[in-house]
Amino acid sequence: MDQRLEKPTTSALKQRTALPLQNSITPELKLRTVLPPQKHSIHQLKQGTVLLVATLVALMAFVALAVLSYVYDWAWTGFPQNGTLWDWLTLFITPIALGVGTIWFTTQPRWHVEWTVVLVVVLAVFIVLIVGSYFFKWTWTGFSAKGKGDTLWNWINLLLIPLIVLAVAKRFSTHLFLVSNTMGKQQQTDLQLADERQQEVVLEAYLNHMSDLLLHKNLSRSQPGSDVRPIARALTLTALQMVGKNRKGVLLQFLHEAGLITRNKTIIDLRRGDLREADLSGADLREADLSGADLSGANLSGANLSGARLMESKVTAEQLATALSLNGATMPDGSMQIRLTAPRSQVA
Repeated sequence: MDQRLEKPTTSALKQRTALPLQNSITPELKLRTVLPPQKHSIHQLKQGTVLLVATLVALMAFVALAVLSYVYDWAWTGFPQNGTLWDWLTLFITPIALGVGTIWFTTQPRWHVEWTVVLVVVLAVFIVLIVGSYFFKWTWTGFSAKGKGDTLWNWINLLLIPLIVLAVAKRFSTHLFLVSNTMGKQQQTDLQLADERQQEVVLEAYLNHMSDLLLHKNLSRSQPGSDVRPIARALTLTALQMVGKNRKGVLLQFLHEAGLITRNKTIIDLRRGDLREADLSGADLREADLSGADLSGANLSGANLSGARLMESKVTAEQLATALSLNGATMPDGSMQIRLTAPRSQVA
């Protein structure tokens, strides 16, 4: 006894027929999903807050100790005996160069114009202090004091280590930036290659399935209402969503050459077909039925669309103007186009 099965909907067919295409993609070809970075936990935020507060408290305590040492002449702190600018530079210049230089160059590996301005200002101030110390007797700087800045040895002892630290930090940050940039480009290249391989696998799987329908299910001779047509359409719409612009052109050319989208004998309806950005340049699509297809941004340069059906398709007049021929084509608004010659820009 014949039992008629309920005819599945197009969406159900797309989901069912998408499985062969998706299963054709091996796990190593699937692109990694980049997850958004996780937010800091409450514990980490508390640790950062405690560290910041502790740093501020230590800094305030140091400033208070220095001020009280000078005001009350606390000799045990050593501040009153080392009250010149030279002494303070000796104390802080190396840690500042190590900390600020390393952090700054690591986060800002490239040299900026603003850095040049800051460097010139610092050097100018330093030169003014030196000139004032030696020619105007600014004793508070300590630069010209006996045993401090009176010899070249002392100057080298003051500046050599900070300069070396800054040079090493700059060299390390530049190397780190180059390595990171190279790795980023390599990762981007790997992702592009993986995407290309995935699209190639999808297209190959689609062509295999369609060939099977043509050879064993008589798709090209099927009649309206047959079960094989919705399956072929679902496979086609799914594949168009999974491949890039170049392979969309290959897929559409296959359909045309197989006689599946020929005008007045359309077997696969391309309505709502994703042909956005498709590269159809130079394609032979004479008498092709592209009604209702989304051709937004598609490259139609040099395409032969003679007699093609473009009713209700999403395509602009500027795109169509680049085609080799539109003679006898049905335009998106339903009008018939008659143009016997190619655009002037394409005439040799």
